[in-house]
Amino acid sequence: MALINEHFLKLPGNYLFQDIAKRVKAYKVSHPKKRVISLGIGDVTRPLCPAVIEAMSKATKEMGAYEESMKETLDFLISQGHLYRGKDKRLLVYLTTLP
Repeated sequence: MALINEHFLKLPGNYLFQDIAKRVKAYKVSHPKKRVISLGIGDVTRPLCPAVIEAMSKATKEMGAYEESMKETLDFLISQGHLYRGKDKRLLVYLTTLP
């Protein structure tokens, strides 16, 4: 006899990808002249294009060099008001506004 995972019943009523699809559709309706580039799942049976492979390789290499890439990223986010560094210089608070 098959049983339902009890944790499945705790999931919220909305499904993330459906929610994203609704928001994209609403944006397209309200901004008909704007072009939306979908970065969805796509066709997973097809190989990635060379530009994507190169960009992903570059990004993973950058992530391995904490001193440079992380410091630059944190400094940028702080300068844009997305992060706040606490008085002790160790605490970072993420600031954002969600719809």
